[in-house]
Amino acid sequence: MGRLTGNTNPVMQMTPHIKQCEVINSRAKFTLIRAGRRWGKTKLGQYLSIIWSLCWEDMIARKGWYMDSAWEPGHKPVNLVVMPTAVMARQIWFESLYSMLSQHPLVEDVNKTSMSFKFKGNRPDLLIRGANDSNGDRLRGLKVMAL
Repeated sequence: MGRLTGNTNPVMQMTPHIKQCEVINSRAKFTLIRAGRRWGKTKLGQYLSIIWSLCWEDMIARKGWYMDSAWEPGHKPVNLVVMPTAVMARQIWFESLYSMLSQHPLVEDVNKTSMSFKFKGNRPDLLIRGANDSNGDRLRGLKVMAL
């Protein structure tokens, strides 16, 4: 995946602004964003979750990370988005991602009940969860690749 510049369309209806592109193109393992209201922090997170799910091998290579082995069958890594409540997760993340990804050719299945996207090929699934669900039990046992 090449570097993003402002107002590009690398996957679908994604048009990050210049400062968002700086974060997306960063090779840093951790990123701290100090930004005010209406900067696009949530939208940036949505862009990154899509990029990490669709282009995960490129992202790992670009950041210089090493995966020691392939994952075990039945324990495929997932990209996990966690919000304080399930209601917030649905309103803020799932509905927006659903409108962006539901017709994408690499999306194999969308489960509205569990708020998850399954992608074709060897790509990690994208799960959206509320931390208050079942006292956090829905977060247990996941092999999380990106959070």
